Amino acid sequence: MHNIFELLCISLLTYELVYDIFKLVMIMEPMKVKELPIDYKIDKELLKLLSEANVKYGEYKSYLKNIEFDSKFFLDSILLSESLKSTQIEGAQISQDEMYYLKYMPKTDETKEIQNLKRVVEYSKDYLKSNSEINLLFVNDIHKILLDSVRGNEKGPGYIRTVQNWIGPKGCSIDETIFVPPIPEEVPILLDNLFRYMNDEFIDPLFINLAISHSQFETIHAYRDGNGRLGRALIPIQLAKLTDDESILFLSEVIELYKPSYHKFLNESRKGNMLGFIKFFLQCIMSNAIIILLR
Repeated sequence: MHNIFELLCISLLTYELVYDIFKLVMIMEPMKVKELPIDYKIDKELLKLLSEANVKYGEYKSYLKNIEFDSKFFLDSILLSESLKSTQIEGAQISQDEMYYLKYMPKTDETKEIQNLKRVVEYSKDYLKSNSEINLLFVNDIHKILLDSVRGNEKGPGYIRTVQNWIGPKGCSIDETIFVPPIPEEVPILLDNLFRYMNDEFIDPLFINLAISHSQFETIHAYRDGNGRLGRALIPIQLAKLTDDESILFLSEVIELYKPSYHKFLNESRKGNMLGFIKFFLQCIMSNAIIILLR
């Protein structure tokens, strides 16, 4: 007969063994990312959303061309708002009112990040005038601009990662993560594939190309820091490249508004449900146009 103390010890050891086994099972491995293009289901809802997104975006473009005052000033205000929302997604504490007094505010990470994103858009506009493709050198350059003198500046800005990274709560270890991007050795190959897809205006409808490209870029997580800021900045840059137009599709405000849904559908796209993310992305394009047209 075991006494009570022995039974308690056995129970405790059994619990610890089960817990250790559970931890080993739950440790996430680096993701094996499929190269593009990928297959996705085309249904009536997708076709409807794609049509509506094209209509709303067309109305937005038409509005910019026909407004009575200089559209450049209006675009500048949109870009400023995009810069603010992109930093707020990353947790920055700066208000809409403060945004208009950046030149007179103390230099902080938040104010510098906003100014850096404006610099990225301006740099990209000049780049696309004389270059026909988005490539690694260009993306490295804008990554370096984004992280200039702000959070992540000490983590190799302008260089793709050579170490394993992971996504999870701040300070978590790899066995506590919610997502582990591909191993660093695969990053150059995956980026080369992604950029070829991003530059191809015929492979998929443009807005679907944008959605898949954004999901793929965030999944590759090619840099040690700044992947979210860079991924959002690439959305208007890629569309400008594919349409030979100005960068006007800024989605950070809508992404910030629907942040939980954005992360939900982005995570699902990594598990194979790309269609769900595409539909969400198309809804973001429509919402963005509606928000701006109502201002």
